[in-house]
This record gives sequence, C-alpha cells and structure tokens, in this order.
Amino acid sequence: MEDIDFRVVNAVNDSWDQIKRIPNYDAVAGEILFRKIFEIAPPALNMYSFGSEFVGREGELYKSPAFKAHSSGVVKTLDAAVGMLGPDLEIAAKVLADLGAKHVAYGVLPAHYGIVGEALLHTLETALGDSWTPNVKKGWTVIYAFLSTAMLAGSNRRMDKVHRRKARLAKVNGEPVPTLKDTTARGVSIPGEVLTELEESSALTPAARRRLEDLAECLRTGEDGSESPSTRGPAADDQTETTTSCSSDEEDDAVDVDYSKMVEIVSTSWETVKKMPNCEEVAGVLLFRNIFDIAPQAKDLFAFSALYKNNDEEIFKDPAFLRHARGVVAMLDAAVNLLGPDLEPVTRTLKHLGARHTQYGVVEAHYPIVGEALLKTLETALGDQWTATVKQGWVSIFTFISTTMLNGAEQSISESLEDQLEL
Repeated sequence: MEDIDFRVVNAVNDSWDQIKRIPNYDAVAGEILFRKIFEIAPPALNMYSFGSEFVGREGELYKSPAFKAHSSGVVKTLDAAVGMLGPDLEIAAKVLADLGAKHVAYGVLPAHYGIVGEALLHTLETALGDSWTPNVKKGWTVIYAFLSTAMLAGSNRRMDKVHRRKARLAKVNGEPVPTLKDTTARGVSIPGEVLTELEESSALTPAARRRLEDLAECLRTGEDGSESPSTRGPAADDQTETTTSCSSDEEDDAVDVDYSKMVEIVSTSWETVKKMPNCEEVAGVLLFRNIFDIAPQAKDLFAFSALYKNNDEEIFKDPAFLRHARGVVAMLDAAVNLLGPDLEPVTRTLKHLGARHTQYGVVEAHYPIVGEALLKTLETALGDQWTATVKQGWVSIFTFISTTMLNGAEQSISESLEDQLEL
C-alpha cells in the first residue's frame, strides 16, 4: 500500500474526474464495462440474477432496469474507492476486503478479477479517448492491482472462515473434514451462509438504533440551551458539556421527503459545495474552525496542535493539519457518493472509520460537536441554497453516519476485549 506514489493517485483522480463529467457517466461507463466483460467471458452473464433471461438476446439486456441499476452501482462503488485513495490507504483496504468477502457469495473467483481488470482498462480507454495516455494507463493498472489484491485478501479470509466452520461441524458429526479445495468447489451452500453473516454484521444494534434517535434529536435541539440527549451518559461524564444550536425556526418550513428524495437533495447540495475552488481544503479548514469554536479542547486530540499553543491561527496553515482536513472532507465525499438503495458498502466503510477513531480518543460526546460544525460549514458554503429542507436532509444523513461509526466503535472495543479475555 505504501508503494503507491502520489503522482499515480493524482493521475487516476484527474482522469476519473474527466469521466465523471460525462452526462450520466455511471450508466454510460457501466454499460461499456459490462459489454466488455461479457465479450471477454460470455458465461459471466449467468452469474447475475437478471442474466439468464437474456441469454441469446444480449442486446435487450442493456435496456433492462435491473442491469442498469447493477452496472451503475458498480461504477459508483468504483467512484467511492477512487475517492478514498490518498496517503492513508488503510480504510480503503479494509472496505475493499469486505467487498471481496461479499463477492464470495456471488460465486466470484480469483480468475474473474483479471477479466474485470481488462474490461475496466478498455472502458477507461474508450471514455477518455486522447486523454488515455501511457502514464494514465500505468496509474490505473497500479490502482486496479491494489483494488483487486485488497478484495482478494477479503475473499480468501472469508473462504478460510467458512472452511473452518465446516471443519468444526464435520468433526462434531463424525464426518470427513473437507479440504478447502472441496469447500470451494462445492460452494453451493456457502453463499447463503456468507450472505446471512454479512447481513447480520451490517445491522444496527438496538442500542445503536436508540442512539440514532438521540443524535437526531440532538441536532434538532432548539437554541434554548437545553441539554441534548447525546451529551448525557457515561461517555460524556468527563467531557465539557456541549449543547447544539444547529436548529432554528426555519425548520418548521422543512418539507418531509422520502429517503430517495433526501439522498437526491443531499447529493445535489454537496455537488454545489464541491464546485468551490480547492473545495476539500476550504471546506476542511472551515469545518475545523467551527469544531474548535464550539469545543476549543478538541485541538488537544491532534498531535500537531501542541506546536501552536500560543498562536492558534497558525494551526490552519500547518501541512499536517491541512492533509487531515482534506482527508476528512474526502471521506465525507466518499460517504455521500455511496448513499443509495444499497447501504451496505457505506455502512461497512463507516463502521471501519468509527472503529479506527477509537484509537484517536474520539468518544460519543464528540459526534454532536462535529454534527453542529458540519451544518454550520454547509450553511456557509451553500448560502441562499441552505434551505430548511436541505438542512433536514443533512441532519438525517449525519445522524446515519455518526450512528454507524459509533456502532463500529462499539464492535471494535467489544472484539478487543474478547481477544484479551481469550489471551
């Protein structure tokens, strides 16, 4: 992971941004990608639930709503993966490993990754035209090698886990212990087991669901200074009590919308923010200014802050701070891009992020502070476009993001304690 040069990442990001400027880029790129996959390996059509009915009449396949939804989803997942590329690839590697584990349930084998890689490079070459230079091709080859290797690592771990489970069951029943090769070949019973486990692992616990409601209430607290639910409880006992002021009378004017409309509203407003020059740095600095205004003690969470005890303003020029601020906005961008009918990818990403933030001393009481700061940042960036309905959408999205991260943090702490007990 450390061998990926920043120039490679920049070449990939620049070329991907060019593709995203194509109208309906996800649908266009998705069709090119799958046309090439089915050209290289026609039997691959049978791997998809919607594929069997189009065998022999593939031309109609590309008009199918099911195909369009799937192919667009694949491109959006690639978009999210590209958005996570940067100096620290640990989060991306974990997310991709989970994605690889999930694809075991769909019958995806190591040999398939080479086919997809060839099809992806063809898609990029077709979409980029003259911009498909040797340097860009080299960059995408390196990045796809990283993506596929990370996914295969997750796939192998999942298969090993399933094999160990089957081996234990075989011993209990007095049956021959299957080899890993036999388990893979028989694979018919594996998908159901793996899929069930994935679904269960991505579900929110009852405590997390209650916290989701608490966080939503916290972000909607009026300006009367009343204590918010999320600042109460053991996690906040040793923290400076903070109340939010992110709601106002304008909330009465908000229009109730369904989930799909809410995602559209949030995504559209976020695209407006991204049009700002140097968006990641500008929004990142503004976000952390708001965080430090609300909770000055939050500076102590960052190692570089000790250098600027007597000159807080210099923090916002520190290279380490700017990298971190840009990274936070890039991660928010990736999360927004992953919003859609299937929330499993973004759920897994956020759980990993929440688990990792426990190492940085982030606790439950910090999330409402970040939520208030984020809403203030968006309000500043959007200006007149910051309506009550847009605000309501972002409150809901941040509630989901923070609750899922907290769930990941809880699971990480629980697993760590279990490991210590086993030792």
